[in-house]
Amino acid sequence: MEDPASSDSPVEYSLKYFPMRGRGEPVRLMLELNRLPYAEVDVNYQDMKGHAGMADSPFGQVPLLVHKGNTVAQMDGILRYLGRMNNMYCGSPAQLAAIDEMLSGLESMRLEYYNLAYIGQFSSEAVAAYERRHINPSSRSGDNKGAHMFFIYQLFLRNFADYESCLNIGHVQLFDVVDLHLRKTLDQSRNFDKWYPELVEFHRYFSRIPSINDYLKSDRRPMNVNVNHLG
Repeated sequence: MEDPASSDSPVEYSLKYFPMRGRGEPVRLMLELNRLPYAEVDVNYQDMKGHAGMADSPFGQVPLLVHKGNTVAQMDGILRYLGRMNNMYCGSPAQLAAIDEMLSGLESMRLEYYNLAYIGQFSSEAVAAYERRHINPSSRSGDNKGAHMFFIYQLFLRNFADYESCLNIGHVQLFDVVDLHLRKTLDQSRNFDKWYPELVEFHRYFSRIPSINDYLKSDRRPMNVNVNHLG
């Protein structure tokens, strides 16, 4: 895999990911929110897999974050790493547990979204089934594998609604997942606003934070949401 910026570079962090949003986007949002200087490094897929299990590619996957010679793997691992250094993953055991619950719940949503994007390919039938099973509040007691926006919503109301006073890494991850679901491709029924108004208001607030707003308007944000250019 390509080497990150040299030690005399003003860029402190190197993010290794593909030119798409995907699982790299929450990491970008975290870096941008805190105005941490970073550079994106192209990923050679064969090198990434060839080095799988090694220190520079621990799981044979990206995103990877390189900081001061240390490679941190896995999206949530990177968020926790950055969160600890920027007072965004701290608090009492109960507060940390709530953040961990949010990250785990959003990961469940991502897995179902992955199936929608790469297996269902956002067909009208697949989107309708996804909304019926994982978004519509009326299906919260059904067979949803623990992945339902209603669960995220209730956790948000209990533990994350005071976002104007204090943001944490759960908020960063939440913004990205809500952002995915507000896209017209996915919210074809236009019911998300009605079902989850507080999540929409949070999304609006977060997008207006100056550092985030700058990023969202910039060419640093990849155009492609998914590798198949759908969504």
